[in-house]
Amino acid sequence: MESTPKLRPYFVLLKSLFFLLILSSCDKFNYSPHAVDVDQKYSNINSNNIQRLLDNPSEGDTIRLIVLGDTQRFYYPTEKLIKKINKLPKGSIDFVVHTGDLVDFGLQKEYNWIHELLKTMNYPYMAVIGNHDMVGNGKEVYRRMYGDLNFSFKFKQTKFIYIHTNSREEDFSDMVPDVGWLDAELSDTANYTNAIVVSHVAPHHSGDFSTQLETEYIHTLEKYKKTLLYINGHNHKYSWEDVYENDIWFLNTYSTSHEKALILKIWDGGYGFEILD
Repeated sequence: MESTPKLRPYFVLLKSLFFLLILSSCDKFNYSPHAVDVDQKYSNINSNNIQRLLDNPSEGDTIRLIVLGDTQRFYYPTEKLIKKINKLPKGSIDFVVHTGDLVDFGLQKEYNWIHELLKTMNYPYMAVIGNHDMVGNGKEVYRRMYGDLNFSFKFKQTKFIYIHTNSREEDFSDMVPDVGWLDAELSDTANYTNAIVVSHVAPHHSGDFSTQLETEYIHTLEKYKKTLLYINGHNHKYSWEDVYENDIWFLNTYSTSHEKALILKIWDGGYGFEILD
């Protein structure tokens, strides 16, 4: 009966040591799956791939692209699609346009996983932000991994303009999409021949694109007469249509869940495409 009190100090000591061990190990654990901790090797993906493209241009004036999007949780079909892409003749593609929704839940690990998969393509890829990419802290992860949410570059006299259009996820802010930024990018007409605009949500996707900005946005696309094509994702299926009957055609690509993508060719004042199935 007297032995129990004698053990109590040892029990208290062990309990104290246990809590000290837990406290000293706190930095070993992630308490939230939404934690943002981007490894340096995953940073500046878009700008690095743009530079890779510009450093190794193909011959001739024609630009050849792969257009895909909405990879989300579709890892296995995306992997199968990449195998098809990598079987294309060497030099037949310049780069890959990703139309957003890289991931599904905006998690850092998702971003890492999909980039590890996409970088196995034989070609550099540049991705616009999608609405699923913004879930939780996903917007910050995208910014740290891929860079600015709005960006552009010129390749062979064609200007590619990637713009953040996920209005719903920004509470329909009057700055998303940033129409003033788009206008400034398109107004530099002396320095490009064609403009290709890329976003995840297209302006006619009612409910997700700001209806208050839609008219001004479309007017800006029309204004400079050089918008050759508008590329978007979000719907997970292929379509090609002159939605506003103003000769600005919207090309919506497949989700990679279909194991399909589009091969797009662009030349001075024209383009053509086919389905990679």
